Amino acid sequence: MVVYAEYLFLENFITGIIILCFSGRICGVKTGKVRLCTGGALCGLFSFILFVRIPAVPALFIKFAFSAAVIFLTFPLKAVCGKGGIRLLATFYIVSFLLGGLTIAVIYLTGVRGITGNGYVYMEAPTYISVTVGITAGSLLLGCFARWLRSRVRTEKLQYDVTVQIGEKQFFLSAYTDTGNSLRDPVSRTPVFVISEKGAEGILKMLSDSEIKKRYCVIPFRAAGTEKGLMNGFRADKLILNDGRCFAPAIFAIYEGDFLPKDGQSGFDVLLNKEIVGGGLI
Repeated sequence: MVVYAEYLFLENFITGIIILCFSGRICGVKTGKVRLCTGGALCGLFSFILFVRIPAVPALFIKFAFSAAVIFLTFPLKAVCGKGGIRLLATFYIVSFLLGGLTIAVIYLTGVRGITGNGYVYMEAPTYISVTVGITAGSLLLGCFARWLRSRVRTEKLQYDVTVQIGEKQFFLSAYTDTGNSLRDPVSRTPVFVISEKGAEGILKMLSDSEIKKRYCVIPFRAAGTEKGLMNGFRADKLILNDGRCFAPAIFAIYEGDFLPKDGQSGFDVLLNKEIVGGGLI
């Protein structure tokens, strides 16, 4: 069977981009187009390992090291450090296995001949149209899967215990995610969290007047029934969720009142930004 190098590269370049794109979407990590294409190009080049005979155990370690390198080069450094990198790597493999199953299904259903080697698959003499159709179908299926998974886990990602850190001080609060909160800092465009008056008092009373002045900010908002307005706020060093995610710096707008129980949950201190739900699936 003749193997066309350009098709081998093209198949794995496009497939690599799709896998990396969906891995980022599922984990809620954004990356640039250049980084994404770089990761896809590495996948395309690495596919030429198809021609190299490597024992099973060394091949396993080589592929694992390559996958880790691709994740490291494709996504921002802060997203791949610690648990974030492990989550991205695991998701990369899960999405790869899903696309691998789709590839086997295509070979079986269409009768297209293919060869495998060191974990890579090459389908004989595909056309650009067939590659495009196959990639589009795979993307649509994965997109449907991602939307279904998001709807399944969304309710599990509403209630959190959070830690607010200011200097050496830590404050432990309860939080709730509301898709209606899309506030952003007008300068840095950082997502803004809304804290109840009681929760803010518990934090600010532990700070000196000079510290409060240094961290003070004003957040513009627009709400139903109100054209526009301003909310007093403050900047914390970090907000850490109980699932390990960290937002630094964390900007809080102070709500003049308390948050009542919602959706069967108890009362809470902080209304998180909608990006907590929409950013990722796991």
